[in-house]
Amino acid sequence: MLFNDPKSSFMKSFNILQKGLDTAMLRHKVIANNVANINTPNFKRSAVSFESELRKALEGHGSIKARRIHPDHLKFKEEVGVDFGKVTPKTIRENDTIYRNDGNNVDINVEIANLAKNTILYESTFTMVNKRISSLKQLIASGAR
Repeated sequence: MLFNDPKSSFMKSFNILQKGLDTAMLRHKVIANNVANINTPNFKRSAVSFESELRKALEGHGSIKARRIHPDHLKFKEEVGVDFGKVTPKTIRENDTIYRNDGNNVDINVEIANLAKNTILYESTFTMVNKRISSLKQLIASGAR
């Protein structure tokens, strides 16, 4: 039930972590492309938007889950929930800025800072995945006794 039900909290958390890792990998590729084209005239940098997409999805649905604990209590509307599978990162080209006279808008300092931030995000998300897997192994081992 834990693995077969995509609506279980365990699988939801894994899906969110997977989206985070996928987004960090995409962001790394976009940053690498920006740096690779730092000397290309009229090149416009790109960025990845995921956190804002996730925020929009969460704001569109209630994030507080209401549950009755007694049949005589008031009934709540059923929570719709957020389908994290539909929340996807978007690559956005920044056409409205110019950093240099040749029309290129890549600032190496910004890209290096973004790369460092993205690396920290990827590593922390990967650590969370490892902790989830470790706790799952402990759960399986304790059930085998």
